Amino acid sequence: MPDRNVKLLFALFALSGFTGLIYESVWSHYLKLFLGAAAFAQSFVLAAFMGGMARSIRYCRRSVRRRRSRSTSIRCAPC
Repeated sequence: MPDRNVKLLFALFALSGFTGLIYESVWSHYLKLFLGAAAFAQSFVLAAFMGGMARSIRYCRRSVRRRRSRSTSIRCAPC
């Protein structure tokens, strides 16, 4: 049973990556039409992708810090 779940998880990751690649190609094409050059379009899409990664990492880091501070304050509270 766990082997089946792992295979399903890998299939979902592959599907997610494939759809992301399709979206990137579509956005690059539309931006190429708007900006007039493929290099600018690719740079814009890459910058947007990296910016999104940075935002999500920042959000995750904040949430982890909040959880740690709550758990340590509960553990360190005198009974």
